[in-house]
Amino acid sequence: MTSKFIKTGNPIGKTDLVTSIIKGLAGTMTVEKKSIHGADAAFCSRKANLHIAVKSPGREPIDPSSTLYFSIGNAIHNDIQNALKNSGLLIANELKIEYGPVRGYIDDVIVSSETGGLKIIDVKTCGQLPAKIKPGQAEQLLCYALLTGISEASIIYVSRNVANFSGLMIKEIPAPVNMTSMSNIARVVAESIKYNSYKMVPPRPEYRPTESGCGWCPFKNNGCWSETEGKRELLPDWEYLNDTELPAPELEISILAQKLLAAKTEFYSKTINSNLALLKWSLTK
Repeated sequence: MTSKFIKTGNPIGKTDLVTSIIKGLAGTMTVEKKSIHGADAAFCSRKANLHIAVKSPGREPIDPSSTLYFSIGNAIHNDIQNALKNSGLLIANELKIEYGPVRGYIDDVIVSSETGGLKIIDVKTCGQLPAKIKPGQAEQLLCYALLTGISEASIIYVSRNVANFSGLMIKEIPAPVNMTSMSNIARVVAESIKYNSYKMVPPRPEYRPTESGCGWCPFKNNGCWSETEGKRELLPDWEYLNDTELPAPELEISILAQKLLAAKTEFYSKTINSNLALLKWSLTK
């Protein structure tokens, strides 16, 4: 006799239809990029340049869960943007950042309730709300602060679980925009730019001391922490720095880092003048 408490059949719902949907959600992505993304420029000069230097193997697969995570992230980003607009805080969104080979877009620029000045907002989705900013995300935020001259920046984390008994699962975590952090960020951005100008891929830098601290990076096992996935073949005009006798451009990196730090006022003026909404805001202050 079969117990009434035991269900037979397919208890997890993997019907032919569900299987077809999962298969249809699978997609592909490219590893190579045409420019240095702001998130990479301030995080790791090796990663930043490998994305540009790797010889394309074609599109690489991404799993169905990633497809849904991206869709959820985009929907939440739009909702937060609308909420900021409805609250009268939003000044600009998808603000383009461009400096040399570095490109990026800031999710939102708002009026800071703390200072009345401008504040950079990046929206991230997550499972559980983190206690601190995740690897790579603070660096991206600080890179945008550096290249815009804006002195405040935060990440708004929104859980994909949406809410619990305490209410909405949403949290703001400010990035440390101070002289120490900005000096470190300027150094890494300068490194990424200078290695790019010489078409050199540097070895894993000392400021990435642990594998877990590298976050999600497609090059972890391509020569940084192991070569289990093989070392990526580079485009013909690129080379690995550790495979050559070329010296690292240390002096040029240092000079550029100081130039980036000294250009805060210039970057801020450019940011204001390049965006009509920001210009209108500055004129009404």
